[in-house]
Amino acid sequence: FAYSNALAQASLLSSQCTLVALVGSDAAARERSSESKKKFRDVFDSVLSNRHVYEKLCTLEEENAGEINGEMRRHFERRGVGLTSQEDREKVSLLSARIGELEGKFEQNINEDTRSVAFTRSELAGCPTSFIDSLDTVEDGNKCIVTMKAPHRVPVMKHCTNSDTRKRLQLQEQTRVPANESLLEELVSKREERAKLLGW
Repeated sequence: FAYSNALAQASLLSSQCTLVALVGSDAAARERSSESKKKFRDVFDSVLSNRHVYEKLCTLEEENAGEINGEMRRHFERRGVGLTSQEDREKVSLLSARIGELEGKFEQNINEDTRSVAFTRSELAGCPTSFIDSLDTVEDGNKCIVTMKAPHRVPVMKHCTNSDTRKRLQLQEQTRVPANESLLEELVSKREERAKLLGW
């Protein structure tokens, strides 16, 4: 099925281009990767908002007694393509674009966050020695730097036997990027508005 193959190929290329935004050490490369992510999102939105393609899928589904992947149709319907009102379809399209923009900014803010917590080795008790040795240090090597990135945070939360350490790290992780609070408020509002238009 040509559409499925094209979508799979686009998803693969998207993953390759956008991975750097999540794991890259170079700020300029992360920025370029984030821009690529926006372009891919725009392309996906354009295709999945195409009523002609949606109607063709519906026709194929009827001809094949419902054998076309229902999830594929839902991708389109989440973007309002199945709505009868052109005005509502346009509203959903605009809302989806704004939601994608907010989600991208939210994620980028987290990826760019540099917050960290310094712990003594004893405060990291239970964590593998190799992990502790891999951490950067401050105060003449007496404290280890644990960032909010998953390769640092997850091992501490999983292995550390010091509950105060886990609590401090969890609190720091959950309160980082204060700028995201307003983004989240708008994101929830836009998603609710879209859901109502879609009848959910």
